[in-house]
Amino acid sequence: MRILLIVCLLFITTAAYGADTNTVSSTVVTNNTPPTANAPSVVVNNSDICKTAASTAVQTQILGLATGITITDENCERIKLSRSLYSMGMKVAAVSTLCADYRIFDSMWMAGTYCPYMGAIGVEAKEGWEQNPDLVPAGSRVFGKIELTQEDVKEINNDEFTWNSMHRFSVVAHEYFHVYQMSLSKNFFEGDIELKWMSEGGAATFESLYIQYYYNSNYFLEAQTEIDSSVKSNPSIFEKFNSSSDVDRNYASSVFMFLVLSKELQKANYTEELSLIHI
Repeated sequence: MRILLIVCLLFITTAAYGADTNTVSSTVVTNNTPPTANAPSVVVNNSDICKTAASTAVQTQILGLATGITITDENCERIKLSRSLYSMGMKVAAVSTLCADYRIFDSMWMAGTYCPYMGAIGVEAKEGWEQNPDLVPAGSRVFGKIELTQEDVKEINNDEFTWNSMHRFSVVAHEYFHVYQMSLSKNFFEGDIELKWMSEGGAATFESLYIQYYYNSNYFLEAQTEIDSSVKSNPSIFEKFNSSSDVDRNYASSVFMFLVLSKELQKANYTEELSLIHI
């Protein structure tokens, strides 16, 4: 009886111990990622139209977007239109259609076979474009340079050629020196600085040195001797054009002030060449 009781106690203890150590745990994982957005297929069935298809898609953890469009090829349209006009015998109209492209316009201009203008061709068309530059296709490089050249032309009086005036040469050096000045100063180039005696005095000095060197003529004595007394009594008027135009013939007074400054720099151990450069 005692032995049976001991066996029953052992059985109960073992069952209790097994119940405590056989606990099962598990984790349930749920996938909440939205499905991937796919770019739609855009099909252009007609091969005779100048359109191409494009599509795209963007996917985030929250939102997905997809879209598709067609893109018009303007160059393709221009070529097809030109071919259609040419096939109908309208050759000038066909060329005019192509000339709407600035690259065609420039190449025609360079070749001397100018794009038609309002029914005119050849030289008459050239004159028409020159008189109406606003109608030139945007982006034209050749015509842009032509306009720039026309704006920068300095007219020389015919009398200077008749009388062999040295000014017909000196004015070129004078204006070129202004280009040099503009390359050194952004403010000068944009017109934010008006220091007349320095800008014009420097250019006029340069032109006289140029004439002296290349034509063996003293332009200082020929054109720049009328120095006004205001350079001593009231030099500030030479800072502005409107306050000194009547007393600065051929910029003679400005040249005087420019050379005085150059002389002062030479006293500070600058060479004559460096003194002119540093002004």
